[in-house]
Amino acid sequence: MEDLKYYVQQNDIVNLTNASPGMKSVAYLDMLFDLEDKILILDQPEDNIDNDYISNYLVPNIKNKKQ
Repeated sequence: MEDLKYYVQQNDIVNLTNASPGMKSVAYLDMLFDLEDKILILDQPEDNIDNDYISNYLVPNIKNKKQ
């Protein structure tokens, strides 16, 4: 939440209105990991989430939440 406050103050927020479905999914997943202790992730391949995001962010976060 502190990161969000910082980005709002710096006016450094990305408008997702016209973003791709993959970018919107990544933003939503980031929020879920920051806000929720337990989350359920369902595979939706048509959202085209970037492979780098999956391997470098999503998988490590799933492992941390699993603990």
